[in-house]
Amino acid sequence: MDRVQSIVWLKIVITNTDNKILILKRSLASLRWWTWDLPGWGILLNEAPIAGLEREILEETWLQNIAEILPVYTSAYINSDGQHVFIVGYAGMLQDEQIVILSHEHDEYLWIDPKDIDTYDLPDHRVMTVKKSLEK
Repeated sequence: MDRVQSIVWLKIVITNTDNKILILKRSLASLRWWTWDLPGWGILLNEAPIAGLEREILEETWLQNIAEILPVYTSAYINSDGQHVFIVGYAGMLQDEQIVILSHEHDEYLWIDPKDIDTYDLPDHRVMTVKKSLEK
């Protein structure tokens, strides 16, 4: 059996104190085939998954103090470049009101009702992460 090298992506559904979730609109500079996304991306070599996720959240949104970060969904697929991608979707709660400060990777953000996730242009595995986060 051939071994497969995988890219590992970590995504998170962040719920605020009003039970809304954060979605980010990708900038044209980082646009993929989808428009909206969840915070998170890849982890660095020798980086613990939660530490990597917290670093990504801080880099993309400047949010901190996210509690109860737990995995809720996993998925694997082959991307358009032929790479094997393994995604772990997490859910976490924002502990207080904070201002979102976006990185250059995103142009806009929204706090939405998680039940409305199907009305936004996100990949299926991101949508499933949101739906699974509602079950926890």
